[in-house]
Amino acid sequence: TPFLFSLLLMGSATFLIGCIPTFETIGWLAPLLLLLLRLSQGLAISGEYTAATIYVAEHAPDHRRGFYTGFIQATIPLSLLTCLSVLFLTQKAMSPDAFQAYGWRFPFLLSAVLVALGYSIRKKLPETPRYAQLRATGNVSTAPIKESFQTTGNLKLMLLIIFGGCAAQSTLMQTTHFVMIFYLQRTVFLSLETTLFIVGAATLIGFPSFQLFAALSDKVGRKTVMLTGLIFSALLVPLVFYLILQVGNPDHLKSLHPIDAIMKSKLILLIAALHICCAMVYGPLGAFILEVFPTRIRFTSMGFVYNVGNGVLGGSTTFIGELLRSLALLTATFSFFTGLLYPLLLILVAIVINAFFIPETYKRKL
Repeated sequence: TPFLFSLLLMGSATFLIGCIPTFETIGWLAPLLLLLLRLSQGLAISGEYTAATIYVAEHAPDHRRGFYTGFIQATIPLSLLTCLSVLFLTQKAMSPDAFQAYGWRFPFLLSAVLVALGYSIRKKLPETPRYAQLRATGNVSTAPIKESFQTTGNLKLMLLIIFGGCAAQSTLMQTTHFVMIFYLQRTVFLSLETTLFIVGAATLIGFPSFQLFAALSDKVGRKTVMLTGLIFSALLVPLVFYLILQVGNPDHLKSLHPIDAIMKSKLILLIAALHICCAMVYGPLGAFILEVFPTRIRFTSMGFVYNVGNGVLGGSTTFIGELLRSLALLTATFSFFTGLLYPLLLILVAIVINAFFIPETYKRKL
């Protein structure tokens, strides 16, 4: 039931975004509706991700849990690549004025097709073996939220997972994908078309590594892979953003400018390096989180961790980055780098917590 509800909530919110009347038509109600629908999407994604990860993990062999859940992790960059492709093709198919007027709605409206397809498939899926066993023996929790917060040590464990990996993973993904898109346009001064091509190509290169590192965590441990990724991320995030500026705009131009194929290739490889860092952290994360919590409260605990870590902390990356930029007494070019302080802080905190306070989980049985 949660599996179906989260899909319908996500699908309806996404479709309705494409139906929102303009500001000229309904005034401030338009951005308010957008905010409410985006919040609905955020609520839905925690249920979507949690239910999907648990469903796959509880059907997978214990020694290949990372391998199987890694396919779910890989769908994040793959879905972004699909979105960028749809956006790119929609823009190419019409004039800029037409896209601004109504064309931007088409990608949202097309989501209805995917929802219908997903719903028809999910209705046929049986319950997981472990949940069915709990229900058969009468051990299903009747108050999972209360139990998640009152079970001894579980709240502390949820907070450790949030700050020991989940928030850092989210802010890293936000920085690599969405902040990068803003950066290439506003600071490097590349066109939207060039930006989408570069980010899309880097995503295409990087997305197989999500499943690769998830599978590797079955052999060497979740913490080993994730901690290595966090350390590389702390080093590479500021370096890659600096190098992108030097490669993409060496003359520090203040207007849109074209770049040649060699420069594009260099930028793609630099961004792909960050994607690989994301993969090292995010690839094993699904299996890692679900292995921490007992079956009775696994869904609720994972949902809380994902909502707070991804939604509240990681999801605030662009907002806090823009706030820090506005407060920085630096030139427009270098003020952007102050926005990287927030993701770097979450990554450094995760390194410490992951290294010293979180247990290894990859040999646990569910």
